[in-house]
Amino acid sequence: MMHRFEKMHHLGNDSAVFDLRETQTDFDPVLVVRFADRRTGIGFDQMLLIGPPDVASIRVEIRNTDGSPAEICGNALRCVSLLTGGELQLETGGDIVRVVTRDNGIEVTLPEPRIAP
Repeated sequence: MMHRFEKMHHLGNDSAVFDLRETQTDFDPVLVVRFADRRTGIGFDQMLLIGPPDVASIRVEIRNTDGSPAEICGNALRCVSLLTGGELQLETGGDIVRVVTRDNGIEVTLPEPRIAP
C-alpha cells in the first residue's frame, strides 16, 4: 500500500496528512501506531485523514499515535486548510469547523467545548 502524504508541523506538534478523497483506505489502529513510531515509521503526533464529506466541504479524521480517534484539533485543522485553501467547512469527529485561508494566515472557528461531568 502506497499513499502520498504531507508531513506538517504546527506549534510544537507534527502531523502526517493523507488526502484520501479519491482513494479510500482504512488505517486501522495497528497501522497508525506503526506509522507514528519516530524510529521505524513516519513519526508524528497526529495522523490527519482527509476524506469525502457527509455534510461539509471535506471530512477530516484525526488519529492519535495509539490509533484512537481525536475529535478536534484547531492547529491540525490549520494544516489541512493550508493544503486545501479557501474557505471551507470541515467535518470532524467533534463538530463542523469553519476555516478560512488568507494571505496573512488561517482562521479557524472552533465550536464551543463540550465537557462531560
